[in-house]
This record gives sequence, structure tokens and C-alpha cells, in this order.
Amino acid sequence: MQESTVVITEKQISLRERFFSVKTALSFLIAFIVLYLLSTRIDFNAIVHIMRKTNWSLFILAFLIFYSSIYLRGIRWKLLLSNIGFHGNRWSITEILFISWFVNVIVPAKIGDLYRSYLMDRNYKFSISKTLGSIFTERIFDMLILFVLFGLTGLYSFNGKLPQNIIYLLLIGFVMAVVLIAGLLLMKYLGVSIKSRLPERLADIYGRFEAGAIGSINRVPRIIVYTIIIWLLEAGTLYLVAFSLGVNLPIMLVIFIALASSLLTTLPITPAGLGAVEFAIVASYLYSA
Repeated sequence: MQESTVVITEKQISLRERFFSVKTALSFLIAFIVLYLLSTRIDFNAIVHIMRKTNWSLFILAFLIFYSSIYLRGIRWKLLLSNIGFHGNRWSITEILFISWFVNVIVPAKIGDLYRSYLMDRNYKFSISKTLGSIFTERIFDMLILFVLFGLTGLYSFNGKLPQNIIYLLLIGFVMAVVLIAGLLLMKYLGVSIKSRLPERLADIYGRFEAGAIGSINRVPRIIVYTIIIWLLEAGTLYLVAFSLGVNLPIMLVIFIALASSLLTTLPITPAGLGAVEFAIVASYLYSA
């Protein structure tokens, strides 16, 4: 009886309220403004000319590499979930992950991650809070590897002298990584104390989240290897797309630009970082030129 009560309590998290919030409306407004400005200032004849010169074989290869990175993310998430007792099919897990990515593209603030947890509960009756805990751990590994690779490739690409704007972005990544790790440490060492101070229902939800976050940290070397490969595949996607369009960039710069854009997608500015990501890509290229 207590188990079903907790599940019902977790389902009370309202996706509708989050989707139709003022923050979401402002985010969509910014995105529409960006699209309007782009559509009124783009030379479509030039785009057609570029498309005619595109190496479509390389472009399709980039497409395949990008979606292979999503499949690898599914394998990594399955590993995290198996650490906390869920042993589902990797294709089903990847499908849920893919759907959540689609939601993240149209909705800001990574609400797709919440939807991912909802789908796990709906399809497998697996705790929403526990799933969110595994996603929290996934974000920690992403941010740590992203921060390290971003800093190293930035120093290499700019000959050890990072532009001020890049330093600010690096600091944002550092702060986000520190906040996530601090949250994990608080749960690990003060979890019992935190849980004892919460009302019974919240304590149950928090306990499941903590179990998902702490419990999913296992087989760490494999998770780190998967994460590094994932980010390199994303960088490889950008490299092949640029090369297919006739833009030949140094591979280390491409990795840096891809990581910078990925870092910006984690910020709840616009859906999928629309506008901010493109600005980062162009700015990074101009700074390095």
C-alpha cells in the first residue's frame, strides 16, 4: 500500500504546469524572435548554392554518427539504471531517451528529463524519483567530462590564451559541475539527516531520488569511457558537417566548438539553446581565426 501511495505522489508532478509556465512562454518567444530575425536576414539563394556544393556522403555520415552517439547514450543510461536494479532492453531505453531529447528541443530547462522519468514509470512502473536520480548522476558525468575537454581543447585552440567570453563560459561550466557534485556529496554524507527533516511523503520521494543518484554510481570507468566517446562523436558530427560544406577546421577547434555549444544547451535560455548555440559556434570560430 505504501509503494502505491508513493507512486501516486510522484505522479502529481505536473508536466502541464511546467510546460505552460511563464518561463516556458518567454523561452519560446525568444526562440521565435531568433527565427524571425534569421529568416529575414538570410540569403536563401546563397543557401541553395551551398547545398548544391555539399558533399552529401559526408553529411549523411555525420547524420549516422550523431545518432550513434544517442544510441551510446542509451547504453550508458541502461548501465546507470542497471546499477539501481532496472534491467530493461537497451533499445527500449534508448527509445525513451530519444523521445526525451525531442521534448528538450521544443521545451526549455531540460523538461525532457522529467518526461523521461515519467515514461519509465508509465512503461515499466519504475520509480520517477529513482529515475531522476540516475539522470542526475548522468548529468554529473556529462558536466565533468565536458568541462575537462572544453578547457583542454580551448587552451590548445587559442594557444593557451583564452578570450574573456570563453573564460566566462568555462566558469559557468565549472560552477555547474561544482553544484552537481556538491549535491551528490550532500546526499552521500548528509542524506540521513536531510531525510529525517522532511515530511514523510517528501522523505520517501527524496529517499528514492538519493538511492537512484548514489546507487547508479558504479562501474565508473565504463561510464567515463562512454561519456568521452559520446562527446567525441558529437564533435565528429560537427567536423563532418563543416567539411561537407567546404569548411575545413582544425579537429581540436571543432571539438572545442562542439563542446561550447553543448555547454550552452544545458542553460535554460531557449529551447535546445536555439540562437545561443549558433552564436557560440560563430563566435568561437571568429575568435580562433
